[in-house]
Amino acid sequence: MTREKKLLLAFIAVVGLPVILIWAISWPLLRPWALPVAADVQMQAPHQRSLTGQEVSSLNQWLQAHRTGWGPAGEIPPRSADVVFRLRAANAEVVWVSIWRHPDTEDDVGIQTRANGPYRMNSFSEEVLKKVIPQDVPPPSDGVRLTE
Repeated sequence: MTREKKLLLAFIAVVGLPVILIWAISWPLLRPWALPVAADVQMQAPHQRSLTGQEVSSLNQWLQAHRTGWGPAGEIPPRSADVVFRLRAANAEVVWVSIWRHPDTEDDVGIQTRANGPYRMNSFSEEVLKKVIPQDVPPPSDGVRLTE
């Protein structure tokens, strides 16, 4: 093998291997997530109840419209969730959608594909989440106010 061919192979290895490694890591985060269409949804927090047909439809539409942009599995939530939905698909697949509401910043949404499993998180404005959060859920509070 000539010197030029060896240099060309070394260049391909030095440039090509990191590119392949980066794409192997980032591609699962970039491709749309195949979230199931929920047939039955239970709200587990702040109180427990079944969602109405209209609320289930709104949640399904919202989930299918937001299938990209979720972080890697294993993210740590800021605290216990303010709103938790348990979605059961027609094929018995279960997904948990948790929402952490913040009064002055974007709200965080986490999705789990198994009970007590790792979260994949994303942030959305209150306006975007307005159709997802039921009306009987209280607005986010900014905590205890200290009097001066």
